[in-house]
Amino acid sequence: MTGNRVDNAKAEKLNEVHPGLLAGALMSYHGPRSTTPMPSDAVVLIPKRPESLAATGERLALVGSEVLHERVGDPDRLDSWYHYVVRIDDPALAARAKKFIKKNR
Repeated sequence: MTGNRVDNAKAEKLNEVHPGLLAGALMSYHGPRSTTPMPSDAVVLIPKRPESLAATGERLALVGSEVLHERVGDPDRLDSWYHYVVRIDDPALAARAKKFIKKNR
């Protein structure tokens, strides 16, 4: 996305931590699933909406140096939707997630 009312550099900086754009980038990342439970202080990326049929309820957490992304979906393709955790190993994507966590703590 480019900015109409701000310069492109500022728009890119804002878009880096925009919840919807970050959620899209994280969901498209096929990282390894993690058995580490999400900590209680995880930051909400996309809030849970029980009235919606869409997949909602994503959180981010920093555990040590690992970035964990809790998402909802059907990763095993068994027609069952549930929350699961993926470790973000991509350095650029992890840096974006860390900025979001820092901004929203």
